[in-house]
Amino acid sequence: MIGGVTRAEVAALVRLRAAQLTGRDPTALPADASFLGELGVDSLDFVEFVLALEDELGIELPEHEMACVSTSEQLAALDASKLSPDSGR
Repeated sequence: MIGGVTRAEVAALVRLRAAQLTGRDPTALPADASFLGELGVDSLDFVEFVLALEDELGIELPEHEMACVSTSEQLAALDASKLSPDSGR
């Protein structure tokens, strides 16, 4: 994926992929639900999920930043920040 993607588009993509991962309806997936807690995603599946998003978006998320991410809302914000023009891309 190329730059010029809005934060809302990134959030929609993260929500869609999270819904596919958890087998839930994307519209019923709370943006503030914890992947490892409320959504029941195990840590290995979460890492694979993030790696797939990195590939799809053409970004790299540093491990120290990922350590602070627990919800799709937080992941979308981090992804969008890496796609912004001032992120050095």
